[in-house]
Amino acid sequence: MLAGMLIAVLSYFPIYKSIYSTASNKNRTEIVEKSTSVVTMAPDKKNAMDSVRTTKTHKEFADGAVFNETKDEFILSDKAKTAPKPKITAATNIPSNNFWWLVVLVFFQVIFVTMVYGPIAAFLVEMFPTKIRYTSMSLPYHIGNGVFGGLMPAVAAYLTTTAKGTGPTPVNPDWYLQGIWYPIIIASVCFVIGLLFLNNRDREIND
Repeated sequence: MLAGMLIAVLSYFPIYKSIYSTASNKNRTEIVEKSTSVVTMAPDKKNAMDSVRTTKTHKEFADGAVFNETKDEFILSDKAKTAPKPKITAATNIPSNNFWWLVVLVFFQVIFVTMVYGPIAAFLVEMFPTKIRYTSMSLPYHIGNGVFGGLMPAVAAYLTTTAKGTGPTPVNPDWYLQGIWYPIIIASVCFVIGLLFLNNRDREIND
């Protein structure tokens, strides 16, 4: 379990940096003659007085990746009103070699999880005496999953948006990775506590 935590702490940043660079189109070479952008206008289905401007963008890259984006911008007949934000749908189909590399990176993380999560039930059972076993297992288990795990999306999103900032230039060039600090810090704390305070001494079942 401690080995799984330590490996995760040391490898999360390289893994997610590789995932981002593999899935991102920033480092790909665009084939200009195979890339198109088409703009169409149509009445809004909900209000015939308004209209929708649809921009469809198609890009092909040298490594075989294909990017498609559909952007719907609402144009209101009443200029006094504020138009809703454009609706954007985008997807990138990456080549098979990149796809399987992403599968490998995710599989590595599954191994880290199973190293920690696999033996945790037997670990918690043997850690506490029978008189308090139910409470001593349930309380930390649910606090760990519910509180620390439940806060993961909120804290990670806060760290990421704070690092990106509101201007055109991000505060941190690796702003998209800053949310990973939350699981890294939690895993580091658990590793240190486990290393310092857990031991292998034998105990009687009622101790």
